[in-house]
Amino acid sequence: MSKQLDRIMQISDKGYVDDFDDIEEILEHFLSYTVETLTCVLPPGYKMQEFADNIVRKLGNIELESGSTNYTDTLRLSDLLCIMRYFEVFFSDSDHILLSYMKNLWNNIISLKVLPWAELFFVISVDSLMEFFTSKTGSLEYMENCWRICISAKKYAAFEMTKETTLKMLLDGICGDLFASWNPGFDTDEYIDKIENCCLIVKQVFVDGIAAYYYSRFDIFELSKSIEGKVIKFDKLNDYCDDDDDEIYELPF
Repeated sequence: MSKQLDRIMQISDKGYVDDFDDIEEILEHFLSYTVETLTCVLPPGYKMQEFADNIVRKLGNIELESGSTNYTDTLRLSDLLCIMRYFEVFFSDSDHILLSYMKNLWNNIISLKVLPWAELFFVISVDSLMEFFTSKTGSLEYMENCWRICISAKKYAAFEMTKETTLKMLLDGICGDLFASWNPGFDTDEYIDKIENCCLIVKQVFVDGIAAYYYSRFDIFELSKSIEGKVIKFDKLNDYCDDDDDEIYELPF
């Protein structure tokens, strides 16, 4: 693995990763980090285990043994993201609840810079990432998603994206508005709208993009067994339908 890592670390002067083979390798390693690994490298005060526990219990409807933390060494970052996708797929009115997780997700993800595969993850071009998903699945959904990210970043965070914009540049670019404090004279509705739309950008990257791509490999019932829990009975409030729309979305750059 060290040779693979060294090879990819030798990024060209362009300063971003856009090669599909490199993107695939980076994602596989980055998303395989366990909650336990992530918890160990996060700064003091970051409650990654509590964040993961909340996602497992409330979004995954998985009931763990009382006080159990045994799952953290098996639960991967990809599992957390796919549980969010699972919640979106099977439960109506999920957007508002999912958006409430995005600030915490941003905070935890952006603080993983010390991990080598996280460092590489951040320099993946957003445009190339969505093109990679499109090439692998044949679905234009991901390019539509990229188009929406571009529009929202410009409108709500005054951040202009290009084909070379990396994930870190995007996440840093929306940070000011995502964590903005309200002050007198600032229209309350506009203030809330900016934050919600910045949260939506985070969701579009990690849930509508990355998790959507990996979701076909995800089995929540297998996951519940591996983390020594059980799935609580739930009702499918709505079924997920694939959109066969063939319209091509041109990115605004």
